[in-house]
Formats: sequence, C-alpha cells, structure tokens
Amino acid sequence: MEVENSATPLSLEKNFIETALPAIAEAMARSMSDSRINIIQGDGGTPFKFVLLELLDILRDRMGGLQEAE
Repeated sequence: MEVENSATPLSLEKNFIETALPAIAEAMARSMSDSRINIIQGDGGTPFKFVLLELLDILRDRMGGLQEAE
C-alpha cells in the first residue's frame, strides 16, 4: 500500500516505458514478422510511416477509452 501511495506519474511513466513498451514491441514484431503491406494510394509517405501512423491511431483510440473510464 505504501508503494502504491508513493507512485508518481513520472515513476509510473518510467515503469511503463521500461517494462510495457518493450513487451508491446516484441509482441508486435512477432505478430508482424510475416506481414506484407500494400499501399494502393498514399500521400508520398513510406510504408514505415504508414504503419507508424496506423499504430498511433490505434494507441490513441485505446488511450481515449482509458481516459473516459477515469
């Protein structure tokens, strides 16, 4: 209980970056190892940029749901 009460937003963010993000990256790498991306129409971006933008949209949607729950 003492540890939970002493957690600050900065320490929670640091913990997330050090533990959760590597796990997320590893899971995505495993699931996308055989993926193929076809871009039919784009704005001149690279496939890597396209994937990053899609991932950002997914994360924003997920974070929006968490913020509404609070």
